[in-house]
Amino acid sequence: MQQGLVAMRSARPADAVAPLQAVARRGIDSFELHYYLARTYTSLQRWREAAGEYDKAVARLPGHTEAWRALGQARVELRDTAGAIRAFEKLVALAPRDPIALMQLGEAYRDAARHQDAVRVIREALAIDPKPAQYWNSLGTVLGMSGQMAEAERAFGEAAAREPGNGLHAYNHGLALQQLGRRDEAVAELRRAAALGYRPPQ
Repeated sequence: MQQGLVAMRSARPADAVAPLQAVARRGIDSFELHYYLARTYTSLQRWREAAGEYDKAVARLPGHTEAWRALGQARVELRDTAGAIRAFEKLVALAPRDPIALMQLGEAYRDAARHQDAVRVIREALAIDPKPAQYWNSLGTVLGMSGQMAEAERAFGEAAAREPGNGLHAYNHGLALQQLGRRDEAVAELRRAAALGYRPPQ
């Protein structure tokens, strides 16, 4: 175990796998072993193996918030939206005042097209911490997806105001203004996005 941890702390995750697997083959079935092995797989982007080990870790220590968070992130990488939602719901149950956890759950709901759930949870995150512009941008995205364009425009405007150097936020705000028929304002924002160097994906 110590050999594996030293390799991890030395940023050599590939060297950590074999010693940690050797411990597992000896029949050791602890939270620590599964969690550290999962973190090693995460560093190597071996998401399926990471998720499997995080599953074992949270089964042994269900109150460990970071293990649930990491499990949810691994499920996102695997495009397992239902699995990500389950993990992030458990995380939020354990840490209901964690705005990052709420955002992770909200974005998982968005990926599942559960737009009203996503809006509700992202608003909860913003009630705790309204400062991050990306939270407002995520809220605008979900509101736009659910057809609430006036509210989406306000959210994108908030994101653009809080981070005026971010071209994506200006671009999204411009698109929302365009959808609302506010042409002159939309053109100004889209020009500002271009001046900031933002290029929309083709």
